Amino acid sequence: MHAKSIKLVFNLVVVLAVAVQGIAVSQAAEAEITTGNAGRSVQDVTAAMSYYKPDPEAARAARAKIGAVPPATDSKRDLAYFYRERGQAAASLGLIEQQIADLREAYKQGKGLDVYASIIGDLAAAEANGGNVQTSLELRREQIALAGNFPSKALVPYTVLARQYALSGDIKAADNALNESESAYEKAKSNPKSPWIKNQHLWRYQIELSRAQILLAQGKAKEAEQATRLALDARHADLEPFKKRFEQGEGKNGTVRDI
Repeated sequence: MHAKSIKLVFNLVVVLAVAVQGIAVSQAAEAEITTGNAGRSVQDVTAAMSYYKPDPEAARAARAKIGAVPPATDSKRDLAYFYRERGQAAASLGLIEQQIADLREAYKQGKGLDVYASIIGDLAAAEANGGNVQTSLELRREQIALAGNFPSKALVPYTVLARQYALSGDIKAADNALNESESAYEKAKSNPKSPWIKNQHLWRYQIELSRAQILLAQGKAKEAEQATRLALDARHADLEPFKKRFEQGEGKNGTVRDI
């Protein structure tokens, strides 16, 4: 393989690995990594990365939260919220085992609650990060089933499922999941009640990133690069909406929210 192609594939793998693991990365910095584009200034990258500066106060709060004792209550809602929040605190400190254990308890307590689908998404991401791929796949399928008549709620889970299938080598299943995400995108676009305006660029980013992962798994480096560039264009277009979501508390625990 030509040296330039090797570099492109390597950079693509970096971006895909970041996305699949759910690590929060700024749009500007991500584009710098992938394209080597010198057109963006250091100030652009610094401004975007400022949203990920370590927060000592948040770290202290997280350390206090991971040692919190569960409330003495029979309320499944209270217990589900407690374990989810403690699991998120553990995630912010890189304590994957505690994160998984707490989110599994939140999953157990949260069945039937309005936050259940979000808890499933959190747990699926944690299980994947912990190496429990099959469990993560099963959880994603459960999350999709819960979306029911709201395809926009299944869109991101389908894209994650596509990437996971591609990594496991099941290209047919990956293609099917990608097609379902594309269908959900079009349905959301035509539905005035869906959050398409708010999330269109984020969703397109997820879709194209999954397409790139599938193409890379098939050894189609050039096509994978093209899909990655489309993903990065969408990511850049999502910069301002992303900032607003981040300021509202979404994605601050190192995961990509299933919006």
